[in-house]
Amino acid sequence: MRGAPWVAALAVLATGLPGCGDGDAQVACGAVEHPEVQAGSHLIGGATPPVPYSSTPGTSGWHAAGAPRTGVFGAADPLSEPEIVKALEVGQVVAAYDPTRLAADATAQLEELAHDRFAGALTVTPFSGDLGAPLVLNAWGVRQPCTGVDADAIGAFVEEHAEPHPH
Repeated sequence: MRGAPWVAALAVLATGLPGCGDGDAQVACGAVEHPEVQAGSHLIGGATPPVPYSSTPGTSGWHAAGAPRTGVFGAADPLSEPEIVKALEVGQVVAAYDPTRLAADATAQLEELAHDRFAGALTVTPFSGDLGAPLVLNAWGVRQPCTGVDADAIGAFVEEHAEPHPH
């Protein structure tokens, strides 16, 4: 048993350390989560929801009235939480990111995916609340936290959850 710690250490070194090697940190997306789907209606103007959302950001419930804002948004004009839920209501996937935790090059990659590969299906916005991860993919009633931009995981989420026929 005396050599067991060395065996474990060698096994870790043989398989590689997470985030080590070529300098790129590993990017991973967690399991898809299914927060409680909430009922709600349209909020007029800048009204706030009368009840808290079941996730951050909300994936259902009270949402902005009027036409949804979709596309790519920056720090100067991010979507509000009710606007995010409105975009989800019309079938969009919303990638909400924490601008203090997602690197600028990853943000640029995310925006490029929204423009080039998923135009009309993926909305990107910074989010100032606690997402619990640098990036969270959101659709109606589902969310998936990610440590960074994983184009394959984002593609799979958009393919699975973007809806041509809104709620």
